[in-house]
Amino acid sequence: MISVQTFAAWLVTAAVAYLLASYALGGPVALVRALVAIASRRRARYRGHPDDVMASSRFTIPVSVILPIGDEQDVSDAVDHLLALTYPEHEVIVVTSAPHGVPPSMRERYDLKACEIFFRRSLRTPPVRALYRSGADTRLLVVECDAHTRGDALNSGVNLARYRYVCCADHRARYAPDSLLKSMQPAVEDPALVIAVTTMIAGSQIGRDEGDPGSVSEILQRLSGLRELLGRGGRKRLRLAPDGLPGFTLWRRDVVLETGGFAPDLLEEQADLTLRAHRQMLRSKKPYRIVHIGEPVGTASNEGAFDGLLAEHFR
Repeated sequence: MISVQTFAAWLVTAAVAYLLASYALGGPVALVRALVAIASRRRARYRGHPDDVMASSRFTIPVSVILPIGDEQDVSDAVDHLLALTYPEHEVIVVTSAPHGVPPSMRERYDLKACEIFFRRSLRTPPVRALYRSGADTRLLVVECDAHTRGDALNSGVNLARYRYVCCADHRARYAPDSLLKSMQPAVEDPALVIAVTTMIAGSQIGRDEGDPGSVSEILQRLSGLRELLGRGGRKRLRLAPDGLPGFTLWRRDVVLETGGFAPDLLEEQADLTLRAHRQMLRSKKPYRIVHIGEPVGTASNEGAFDGLLAEHFR
Protein backbone atom coordinates (compact mmCIF):
# COMPACT_ATOMS: atom_id res chain seq x y z
CA MET A 1 0.00 0.00 0.00
CA ILE A 2 1.37 3.42 -1.02
CA SER A 3 1.70 5.92 1.77
CA VAL A 4 0.33 9.43 1.57
CA GLN A 5 3.85 10.91 1.62
CA THR A 6 4.98 8.73 -1.29
CA PHE A 7 1.88 9.57 -3.34
CA ALA A 8 2.39 13.27 -2.66
CA ALA A 9 6.04 13.04 -3.73
CA TRP A 10 5.05 11.28 -6.99
CA LEU A 11 2.38 13.89 -7.60
CA VAL A 12 4.81 16.75 -7.10
CA THR A 13 7.37 15.05 -9.36
CA ALA A 14 4.77 14.53 -12.08
CA ALA A 15 3.64 18.14 -11.83
CA VAL A 16 7.22 19.42 -12.10
CA ALA A 17 7.90 17.13 -15.06
CA TYR A 18 4.72 18.34 -16.77
CA LEU A 19 5.69 21.99 -16.24
CA LEU A 20 9.21 21.40 -17.54
CA ALA A 21 7.87 19.60 -20.62
CA SER A 22 5.33 22.35 -21.21
CA TYR A 23 7.98 25.06 -21.06
CA ALA A 24 10.43 23.04 -23.16
CA LEU A 25 7.91 22.34 -25.93
CA GLY A 26 5.37 25.12 -25.60
CA GLY A 27 7.83 27.98 -25.04
CA PRO A 28 9.49 27.90 -28.46
CA VAL A 29 6.13 27.35 -30.17
CA ALA A 30 4.62 30.34 -28.37
CA LEU A 31 7.69 32.45 -29.21
CA VAL A 32 7.50 31.57 -32.89
CA ARG A 33 3.78 32.34 -32.97
CA ALA A 34 4.39 35.72 -31.31
CA LEU A 35 7.17 36.60 -33.76
CA VAL A 36 5.01 35.62 -36.74
CA ALA A 37 2.12 37.71 -35.40
CA ILE A 38 4.39 40.74 -34.86
CA ALA A 39 5.89 40.40 -38.35
CA SER A 40 2.41 40.08 -39.87
CA ARG A 41 1.18 43.21 -38.10
CA ARG A 42 4.23 45.23 -39.15
CA ARG A 43 3.95 44.00 -42.74
CA ALA A 44 0.27 44.84 -42.84
CA ARG A 45 0.91 48.28 -41.45
CA TYR A 46 3.95 49.34 -43.45
CA ARG A 47 3.76 47.13 -46.54
CA GLY A 48 0.07 47.10 -47.33
CA HIS A 49 -1.23 48.60 -50.52
CA PRO A 50 -2.86 51.99 -49.90
CA ASP A 51 -6.57 52.07 -50.50
CA ASP A 52 -8.56 54.58 -52.48
CA VAL A 53 -9.68 56.34 -49.30
CA MET A 54 -6.16 57.46 -48.42
CA ALA A 55 -5.45 58.47 -52.00
CA SER A 56 -8.44 60.82 -52.11
CA SER A 57 -8.86 61.84 -48.48
CA ARG A 58 -8.46 65.48 -47.59
CA PHE A 59 -7.03 64.39 -44.23
CA THR A 60 -3.93 62.83 -45.80
CA ILE A 61 -0.89 64.86 -44.72
CA PRO A 62 0.45 67.08 -47.55
CA VAL A 63 4.10 66.69 -48.55
CA SER A 64 6.71 69.11 -49.91
CA VAL A 65 8.98 67.32 -52.42
CA ILE A 66 12.42 68.94 -52.70
CA LEU A 67 14.48 68.29 -55.84
CA PRO A 68 18.06 69.70 -55.75
CA ILE A 69 19.80 70.08 -59.10
CA GLY A 70 23.25 71.38 -59.96
CA ASP A 71 24.55 72.17 -63.43
CA GLU A 72 22.10 69.86 -65.18
CA GLN A 73 20.71 71.57 -68.26
CA ASP A 74 17.19 70.19 -68.18
CA VAL A 75 15.45 68.01 -65.61
CA SER A 76 11.95 68.46 -66.97
CA ASP A 77 11.37 64.73 -67.17
CA ALA A 78 12.15 64.31 -63.47
CA VAL A 79 9.93 67.27 -62.57
CA ASP A 80 7.04 65.90 -64.63
CA HIS A 81 7.47 62.56 -62.92
CA LEU A 82 7.25 64.12 -59.44
CA LEU A 83 4.24 66.26 -60.33
CA ALA A 84 2.46 63.14 -61.61
CA LEU A 85 2.85 61.19 -58.34
CA THR A 86 -0.45 59.81 -57.06
CA TYR A 87 -0.97 61.82 -53.89
CA PRO A 88 -3.86 64.02 -52.68
CA GLU A 89 -1.75 67.14 -52.10
CA HIS A 90 1.95 67.79 -52.64
CA GLU A 91 4.20 70.52 -53.98
CA VAL A 92 7.51 70.24 -55.85
CA ILE A 93 10.35 72.62 -54.97
CA VAL A 94 13.22 72.55 -57.47
CA VAL A 95 16.40 74.11 -56.06
CA THR A 96 19.02 74.94 -58.68
CA SER A 97 22.54 76.12 -57.94
CA ALA A 98 23.63 76.50 -61.56
CA PRO A 99 25.43 79.80 -62.21
CA HIS A 100 23.36 80.43 -65.35
CA GLY A 101 20.09 79.92 -63.46
CA VAL A 102 17.05 78.05 -64.71
CA PRO A 103 17.45 76.62 -68.23
CA PRO A 104 15.33 78.46 -70.85
CA SER A 105 13.67 75.20 -71.87
CA MET A 106 12.29 74.79 -68.36
CA ARG A 107 11.14 78.42 -68.25
CA GLU A 108 9.07 77.92 -71.37
CA ARG A 109 7.78 74.46 -70.53
CA TYR A 110 6.41 75.41 -67.11
CA ASP A 111 5.71 79.07 -67.81
CA LEU A 112 7.93 80.14 -64.92
CA LYS A 113 7.30 83.65 -63.64
CA ALA A 114 9.30 85.53 -61.03
CA CYS A 115 7.48 85.85 -57.72
CA GLU A 116 7.97 87.03 -54.15
CA ILE A 117 7.39 84.71 -51.21
CA PHE A 118 7.79 85.72 -47.61
CA PHE A 119 9.33 82.86 -45.66
CA ARG A 120 11.22 82.37 -42.44
CA ARG A 121 14.91 81.60 -42.84
CA SER A 122 14.83 78.93 -40.13
CA LEU A 123 17.99 77.23 -41.44
CA ARG A 124 21.13 79.06 -42.44
CA THR A 125 21.48 78.85 -46.20
CA PRO A 126 23.26 80.73 -49.02
CA PRO A 127 21.36 83.70 -50.44
CA VAL A 128 18.35 83.04 -52.65
CA ARG A 129 18.79 84.78 -56.00
CA ALA A 130 15.30 84.34 -57.44
CA LEU A 131 12.00 82.50 -57.02
CA TYR A 132 9.77 81.32 -59.86
CA ARG A 133 6.20 80.01 -59.71
CA SER A 134 4.90 77.88 -62.54
CA GLY A 135 1.95 79.24 -64.48
CA ALA A 136 1.25 75.78 -65.90
CA ASP A 137 1.13 74.04 -62.51
CA THR A 138 1.01 76.14 -59.34
CA ARG A 139 2.38 73.22 -57.30
CA LEU A 140 5.81 73.84 -58.84
CA LEU A 141 8.24 76.34 -57.28
CA VAL A 142 11.75 76.86 -58.69
CA VAL A 143 14.46 78.39 -56.50
CA GLU A 144 17.77 79.86 -57.66
CA CYS A 145 20.35 80.01 -54.87
CA ASP A 146 24.11 79.93 -54.36
CA ALA A 147 24.10 76.43 -52.88
CA HIS A 148 27.54 74.81 -52.89
CA THR A 149 26.40 71.35 -51.80
CA ARG A 150 23.28 69.20 -51.85
CA GLY A 151 22.84 69.92 -48.13
CA ASP A 152 22.65 73.66 -48.82
CA ALA A 153 20.03 73.08 -51.52
CA LEU A 154 17.93 70.83 -49.27
CA ASN A 155 18.02 73.38 -46.46
CA SER A 156 16.85 76.08 -48.86
CA GLY A 157 13.96 73.85 -49.87
CA VAL A 158 13.07 73.14 -46.24
CA ASN A 159 12.89 76.87 -45.51
CA LEU A 160 10.41 77.32 -48.36
CA ALA A 161 8.40 74.15 -47.71
CA ARG A 162 4.78 74.75 -46.74
CA TYR A 163 3.90 71.30 -45.44
CA ARG A 164 4.64 69.21 -42.37
CA TYR A 165 6.63 66.49 -44.16
CA VAL A 166 9.41 67.08 -46.68
CA CYS A 167 10.54 64.52 -49.26
CA CYS A 168 14.14 64.64 -50.49
CA ALA A 169 14.16 63.35 -54.07
CA ASP A 170 16.85 62.78 -56.71
CA HIS A 171 16.52 63.83 -60.36
CA ARG A 172 18.32 60.64 -61.45
CA ALA A 173 15.55 58.40 -60.08
CA ARG A 174 12.07 57.62 -61.40
CA TYR A 175 9.65 56.74 -58.65
CA ALA A 176 6.55 54.59 -58.97
CA PRO A 177 3.31 56.62 -59.22
CA ASP A 178 2.08 55.37 -55.84
CA SER A 179 5.49 55.39 -54.11
CA LEU A 180 4.81 58.54 -52.10
CA LEU A 181 1.41 57.23 -51.05
CA LYS A 182 2.86 53.92 -49.84
CA SER A 183 5.78 55.55 -48.06
CA MET A 184 3.59 58.05 -46.24
CA GLN A 185 1.33 55.36 -44.80
CA PRO A 186 3.15 54.99 -41.46
CA ALA A 187 3.42 58.78 -41.09
CA VAL A 188 -0.29 59.28 -41.83
CA GLU A 189 -1.19 56.60 -39.29
CA ASP A 190 0.97 58.10 -36.52
CA PRO A 191 2.52 61.49 -37.41
CA ALA A 192 3.45 62.18 -33.78
CA LEU A 193 5.64 59.06 -33.64
CA VAL A 194 7.09 58.66 -37.16
CA ILE A 195 9.74 61.31 -37.78
CA ALA A 196 11.24 59.85 -40.96
CA VAL A 197 10.69 57.24 -43.65
CA THR A 198 13.56 55.92 -45.77
CA THR A 199 13.23 54.01 -49.05
CA MET A 200 15.36 52.30 -51.67
CA ILE A 201 15.36 52.08 -55.47
CA ALA A 202 16.34 49.35 -57.93
CA GLY A 203 18.27 49.57 -61.18
CA SER A 204 16.89 50.76 -64.48
CA GLN A 205 14.08 48.76 -66.10
CA ILE A 206 14.69 50.22 -69.55
CA GLY A 207 15.16 47.54 -72.17
CA ARG A 208 14.48 44.67 -69.78
CA ASP A 209 12.23 41.79 -70.71
CA GLU A 210 9.35 40.96 -68.46
CA GLY A 211 10.37 38.32 -65.93
CA ASP A 212 14.07 39.21 -66.11
CA PRO A 213 15.29 39.33 -62.48
CA GLY A 214 17.90 41.94 -63.28
CA SER A 215 21.61 42.19 -62.53
CA VAL A 216 23.37 40.55 -59.61
CA SER A 217 23.69 43.88 -57.79
CA GLU A 218 19.95 44.54 -58.10
CA ILE A 219 19.11 41.04 -56.83
CA LEU A 220 21.40 41.59 -53.86
CA GLN A 221 19.70 44.90 -53.14
CA ARG A 222 16.30 43.23 -53.06
CA LEU A 223 17.62 40.47 -50.80
CA SER A 224 19.09 43.14 -48.54
CA GLY A 225 15.70 44.81 -48.26
CA LEU A 226 14.05 41.48 -47.41
CA ARG A 227 16.75 40.77 -44.85
CA GLU A 228 16.04 44.10 -43.19
CA LEU A 229 12.32 43.34 -43.12
CA LEU A 230 12.84 39.90 -41.54
CA GLY A 231 15.55 41.00 -39.14
CA ARG A 232 13.80 43.86 -37.41
CA GLY A 233 13.91 43.57 -33.66
CA GLY A 234 14.14 46.08 -30.82
CA ARG A 235 12.35 49.39 -30.62
CA LYS A 236 15.50 51.49 -30.13
CA ARG A 237 17.92 50.23 -32.75
CA LEU A 238 20.44 52.85 -33.79
CA ARG A 239 20.96 51.98 -37.43
CA LEU A 240 20.65 53.39 -40.91
CA ALA A 241 18.92 52.02 -43.98
CA PRO A 242 20.08 48.57 -45.19
CA ASP A 243 22.70 47.97 -47.83
CA GLY A 244 20.95 49.16 -50.96
CA LEU A 245 20.64 52.13 -53.26
CA PRO A 246 18.84 54.88 -51.31
CA GLY A 247 15.59 56.24 -52.71
CA PHE A 248 13.82 59.35 -51.46
CA THR A 249 13.67 60.15 -47.75
CA LEU A 250 10.71 61.66 -45.93
CA TRP A 251 11.36 63.85 -42.89
CA ARG A 252 9.05 65.56 -40.48
CA ARG A 253 9.93 69.21 -41.02
CA ASP A 254 9.99 70.21 -37.34
CA VAL A 255 12.58 67.50 -36.61
CA VAL A 256 14.80 68.77 -39.43
CA LEU A 257 14.61 72.28 -37.98
CA GLU A 258 15.29 71.11 -34.41
CA THR A 259 18.40 69.19 -35.46
CA GLY A 260 19.81 72.12 -37.43
CA GLY A 261 19.06 70.89 -40.94
CA PHE A 262 21.21 68.96 -43.39
CA ALA A 263 24.98 69.18 -43.08
CA PRO A 264 26.29 71.47 -45.84
CA ASP A 265 29.81 70.02 -45.78
CA LEU A 266 29.13 66.26 -45.98
CA LEU A 267 28.43 64.07 -49.00
CA GLU A 268 26.14 61.70 -47.07
CA GLU A 269 23.94 64.40 -45.55
CA GLN A 270 21.00 62.02 -45.07
CA ALA A 271 23.04 59.63 -42.89
CA ASP A 272 24.37 62.54 -40.84
CA LEU A 273 20.87 63.89 -40.22
CA THR A 274 19.66 60.40 -39.27
CA LEU A 275 22.33 60.08 -36.59
CA ARG A 276 21.66 63.58 -35.24
CA ALA A 277 17.92 62.92 -35.21
CA HIS A 278 18.47 59.73 -33.20
CA ARG A 279 20.61 61.65 -30.71
CA GLN A 280 18.15 64.54 -30.48
CA MET A 281 15.14 62.31 -29.85
CA LEU A 282 16.91 60.02 -27.39
CA ARG A 283 18.19 62.98 -25.36
CA SER A 284 14.74 64.52 -25.24
CA LYS A 285 13.30 61.10 -24.26
CA LYS A 286 10.51 61.46 -26.78
CA PRO A 287 9.06 58.33 -28.41
CA TYR A 288 9.83 58.19 -32.11
CA ARG A 289 10.27 55.86 -35.07
CA ILE A 290 12.28 55.94 -38.27
CA VAL A 291 10.62 53.51 -40.69
CA HIS A 292 12.36 51.89 -43.65
CA ILE A 293 10.43 50.64 -46.69
CA GLY A 294 12.21 47.45 -47.75
CA GLU A 295 10.69 47.13 -51.22
CA PRO A 296 12.04 49.38 -54.02
CA VAL A 297 9.88 52.45 -54.65
CA GLY A 298 11.33 53.17 -58.09
CA THR A 299 14.27 52.76 -60.43
CA ALA A 300 17.16 54.77 -61.78
CA SER A 301 16.26 56.77 -64.88
CA ASN A 302 18.88 54.95 -66.97
CA GLU A 303 22.00 52.84 -66.64
CA GLY A 304 24.25 55.88 -66.42
CA ALA A 305 22.19 57.33 -63.59
CA PHE A 306 22.27 53.99 -61.79
CA ASP A 307 26.06 53.80 -62.06
CA GLY A 308 26.37 57.37 -60.76
CA LEU A 309 24.06 56.73 -57.81
CA LEU A 310 25.88 53.50 -56.97
CA ALA A 311 29.33 55.15 -57.11
CA GLU A 312 28.08 58.01 -54.94
CA HIS A 313 26.64 55.58 -52.40
CA PHE A 314 29.92 53.64 -52.24
CA ARG A 315 31.86 56.85 -51.57
